[in-house]
Amino acid sequence: MKRTKAILLSLSMVLAATSHGNLTHPETSEEAQAMGYVTLTKSDAASDNSFATAGNWSYAAAPDPASNYFVAANQVLNHVHNTAHTEWNDWTGGRLVLGGTLRTNTGHGNQYGLLIPDLVLLRGSEICTDAYGPFCARNGKITHVTVASSADAPAWLTFNYADPGTPAWRECELSAVFYGDSASWLSILRPHVSYRGSTLNYGYKMFTTNSKSFEDYAGTLCITGDNTIVSLENATGITMPGTLRIDGGELWLYRNPTLYSAPRQSATVGGFEMVGGILRFAGNAATGVPFPMINVTNAFSLAPGSTLCLTADVNRTLRGISPDNPNGRTNAQLFNVPETADADLSQVNLVGVDGNLPYDLILGYDSNGNGTKSVSLLTPTLVMMTNANVETTGYPAGATEYGAFNGGHPGDFSNLEDPVLTPDTAYNYYCTQRFCNFADINLPQATITIAAGGSWKGGNAIKTRKFNFHAQNPSSNVGLGMWSGTSQRYLRPEELGLYGKGTVNFYMNGNLHLHIEAPIVSKTTTLMLHDNKRYTGAIDLCRPSPDFHAKLIIRQNEVATDDTKRFAFRTHLGDARCWGGSYTATADGHDAITLQNYPLVCVTNSVTFDDPSRGMLIDLGAKFDVTGGHFLCLANPVTYRGLLVKSGEGTLELAGSARFGDGAGSTLPVANQNLLQIDAGTLAITTPEAANGLAITLAEGASLLIDPSSETARAGTGAMLTKWDTPLATTAPDGKIAVSIRAESQTAVSFTAPICTVSAEAATVLSADSFRLGDVPGYKCPGVTTSTDAETGNVTFSATFHRRGLTVFWL
Repeated sequence: MKRTKAILLSLSMVLAATSHGNLTHPETSEEAQAMGYVTLTKSDAASDNSFATAGNWSYAAAPDPASNYFVAANQVLNHVHNTAHTEWNDWTGGRLVLGGTLRTNTGHGNQYGLLIPDLVLLRGSEICTDAYGPFCARNGKITHVTVASSADAPAWLTFNYADPGTPAWRECELSAVFYGDSASWLSILRPHVSYRGSTLNYGYKMFTTNSKSFEDYAGTLCITGDNTIVSLENATGITMPGTLRIDGGELWLYRNPTLYSAPRQSATVGGFEMVGGILRFAGNAATGVPFPMINVTNAFSLAPGSTLCLTADVNRTLRGISPDNPNGRTNAQLFNVPETADADLSQVNLVGVDGNLPYDLILGYDSNGNGTKSVSLLTPTLVMMTNANVETTGYPAGATEYGAFNGGHPGDFSNLEDPVLTPDTAYNYYCTQRFCNFADINLPQATITIAAGGSWKGGNAIKTRKFNFHAQNPSSNVGLGMWSGTSQRYLRPEELGLYGKGTVNFYMNGNLHLHIEAPIVSKTTTLMLHDNKRYTGAIDLCRPSPDFHAKLIIRQNEVATDDTKRFAFRTHLGDARCWGGSYTATADGHDAITLQNYPLVCVTNSVTFDDPSRGMLIDLGAKFDVTGGHFLCLANPVTYRGLLVKSGEGTLELAGSARFGDGAGSTLPVANQNLLQIDAGTLAITTPEAANGLAITLAEGASLLIDPSSETARAGTGAMLTKWDTPLATTAPDGKIAVSIRAESQTAVSFTAPICTVSAEAATVLSADSFRLGDVPGYKCPGVTTSTDAETGNVTFSATFHRRGLTVFWL
């Protein structure tokens, strides 16, 4: 019998080498037994290894080439890697038909991956690999895989590696040759939770190191799951007569995600379908590496909501409008598809590696005249502004402007004929250099983009559809300054977009005042408002920007050397939303709004900051001038690393939490870096944590406002000021701290208003006589009283008020 099986096996191996897609294979254990297959009688446990031992095989012997083997659905065949016996990675049996799961913990390198000469994957089967592999070519041999599944029950390759430390890429080798008819379906997945129970929260890169891996595969290769990252990679790209499908996750078509310098990894496939997920292209014109291209011979589909992610270096491939390029086409051709292909490209998302692209791009078809058409990036009416800034100080004597808008001159096209520019033309201007234009700009249909390495020095007013700044990476700086002309300047696009992970600088010279009358859109780009090293100028954010989720820095560019220069650079604030929405750039938002080097914020309306993700950092110093009749409420975390001054007759209300130093909640205050100075108006402290650790000084005429109905009063704590010897001080000549009581809603016969609670040490410099109480209409107060907490020693100063007049008791 064994000899007969050996003859049959030899015949099957010949068939396997010539016609993998047409082999007869068992689907159930009963069929397997009838066909003479050795079957797995039960699933392997974690430590079992039926892959190379007698294990749980029905034949009760280790796999041998004279027998074929079958693993039924819901059964697990386990491969335990042992570096001392690397031959265990080579399957020594005949054909292996997998209806269940094969697990391999190849954890010491791709060279120890599995080698299975004849493997069949049935509907619902799965190859689970831990760290490397799952397949490896050795000694001139390679794994041959027949995929015998379908769309409703695909075969699976799942990658389950979980780094116990810092997340890192795992480059997995998929060195095998795949076969399958047009109905077969192979899905690649990086699950969120591995079969060992580990959480997998970052991508997994899978490589194909053999260019022939899929050249005989007519089925569907599907990348799925939002935690999956696949790079189908080898020296010559991938060729497959079947369909490449992206249904989640990411497909990368380049070798080096940092340098983009290796040869492009193009693909030639029978069909390409994208119903979700991300397809990443990379190119580097500086090194002569173009974008990859996917050549499709049959069906082509990009579903609405699909995303193509391009390297930000795409700007190097752009060509401005010229007679030979009237549509502003780029040289980035991404797909070559049949002439009959009809996919809706209008709803495909185009983004950059940092989440956005610095200019408007669309996908469009263009016939190649040979039965195919290309899908390329289109930049309608793109104008590359190449006029370099030649100014040294101010602008050249006798000159009025330098730039692309002189006399209808929209750009530099190497002496070619220039198109005529009119205000209604929907141009996209793209600037990569320092650029001067001292006249007003009125292009309501156009988009202007300033790229990394570029800057703009503009005139009195700029009106466009969009004005974008692209700071590609953390070291990028992009700037805008508006010089000369009238003192009032206006930036009035319909939208101001900040893209990239760097910093965009808006700065003003002299006593100029820039009004940014546009909502800001940004995810990761820092916006910095500052002066031009002269301690003057003003920049205002005038429109609510709920889609501004990045950091805002307002600073004087240099630290003032004397008090007369402090608070010279200013901004006006009338709505907290003008400074952005929720902060999503990092998990720690204590410095989402940073006030640095003594800027002045003029609060012209009642404003409340209450988003806990958008904390505020006082770095060295800042001042809020609150207009009389209005209030500024800081209900967000405020980190003190210097001096905060409040001026103006309005009210500053602290209703959040006070932090210090690095902004961590556990960091203790540092003397002389935890200062709050009230020069005028009123200070209200309405939550116990809002002033804990602050050293507060009230000037003559300023007062401490106590609301008996506030959270601090309900807690009976007043302002929790327990960490410093002098938590409350005044510069008033009589040495008394003015206290006013907000009692408009009081109707009780008597009520108590806790003024503050301080440590026993701090209480030695305060007494009941340290406070001057303002009148409360209808009530009288005999004076301030103290009480001491027996456990902590903290001392609370309170004022109890009794209703004036005759009280009648009815008996």
